[in-house]
Amino acid sequence: MRNLESKNVLLHDRATIDISVGLTWCHWLIQNGYETDFEQYIHHYPDKRGERLANIYPYELLG
Repeated sequence: MRNLESKNVLLHDRATIDISVGLTWCHWLIQNGYETDFEQYIHHYPDKRGERLANIYPYELLG
């Protein structure tokens, strides 16, 4: 998402990454020997989703 916004692609206030992207990335991390027990924080969505836990990824994984 940040890459899109940094390239001036406007996202609406409800835009989120599809969960399948996160699941696929997590499977790739496991298959390649990375630890996937990440610290989490409470993320607040302004819509009906409210508060949800979100992972805090290490910078070295966020290429």
